[in-house]
Amino acid sequence: MSPAQAGELLYNQRGCKQCHSVDGSSGTAPSLLGKYASTEQLAAGGAVLVDEDYIRRSIYEPLADVVAGYEPVMPTYRGRLKEEEVNAIIAYLKTLAGDATRGN
Repeated sequence: MSPAQAGELLYNQRGCKQCHSVDGSSGTAPSLLGKYASTEQLAAGGAVLVDEDYIRRSIYEPLADVVAGYEPVMPTYRGRLKEEEVNAIIAYLKTLAGDATRGN
């Protein structure tokens, strides 16, 4: 299984899909479709590049940089996900960035 495939499996098994869609629809949390390498406006002001560091920080410290328009409700996954699992989720999110540029 590739890292991206493992990340997709984790997305489905670890509760990510309960709040984050991968089809562009909004809900409790931002959709993950096309987010990697994009810029997000933050609730506290300013903006952030959605890169590996931001994703990792969002998983481990979800209240640090809350996206504008969303409530700070994501729990921390520190101690619940191993570093290799976070890396797999990041690999999966990178595949979703390509989907957005093709309009899928």
